[in-house]
Amino acid sequence: MPKKLLNKINEFDPEITKNARNLGIYDEIAKKHESSGRCVFCNLKAKYVIYEYKGWALSVNLFPRSTGDLIVVPKRHLETYREMTPEDHLAMAYLNQLGIDLLDRGLNITGIYLLLRDGRGTDKTVKHLHGQVMNYWKGLIDWHPEEEILAPIEAAVRLREALNKEK
Repeated sequence: MPKKLLNKINEFDPEITKNARNLGIYDEIAKKHESSGRCVFCNLKAKYVIYEYKGWALSVNLFPRSTGDLIVVPKRHLETYREMTPEDHLAMAYLNQLGIDLLDRGLNITGIYLLLRDGRGTDKTVKHLHGQVMNYWKGLIDWHPEEEILAPIEAAVRLREALNKEK
């Protein structure tokens, strides 16, 4: 969609939010918000939040990939998994479970996909750390193996060596 048209639409109109990915305009909307300098997850709107727990929020994803696409997000700005405290891990786990339960009870969704992307090259459009609790459906993920895979036994050896270097 040309930028002139994108500027004229209300990107928070429910028809736009639910269809932005299929319409091919989600990436432009995300870039627009990132360039504003305001983090969308630091400024979550209360009307989208389902539940808050110990500094974290369970919210609907405004630009979902499927019905019941939820996000679990810290209210303070974190960008990486490594920044999480033990309390953060417990809060995130609690909200993941609550999200799973609510999708089952509220939308009859029983197939769940938990997603947490961390680091560069993960195709995250929002830098603020967040997990997703998603309705799993065939086609959600296009699984295919890397062309060059390290043999599992070699990976185990290298990872044990890395662990031993830490001790």
